[in-house]
Amino acid sequence: MAQWLSRVKLKHLLNDDYDPDDCDPESELEEIPLIARRIAHVIRNSSAFFAAGYLATAFEQCQTEAQLNRVLASMYDFADKHRIWIE
Repeated sequence: MAQWLSRVKLKHLLNDDYDPDDCDPESELEEIPLIARRIAHVIRNSSAFFAAGYLATAFEQCQTEAQLNRVLASMYDFADKHRIWIE
């Protein structure tokens, strides 16, 4: 079993009302960058991600769900490598 060195909470940043299958494209264009900026803020201010400023920058540049998903995958790869538990 992995021994996690840090924990970072992100789930509370997600809008519970957001459902990409149940919203019009205009609202998605507004929601994705907002969620991405919230995550970027946590990463920039987390000592667990001290070496991952590039991830915060990547989140700040997200405009689409596909971009957000790619950056989230990179974040989880970084977290696994550095034994950071994301909740």
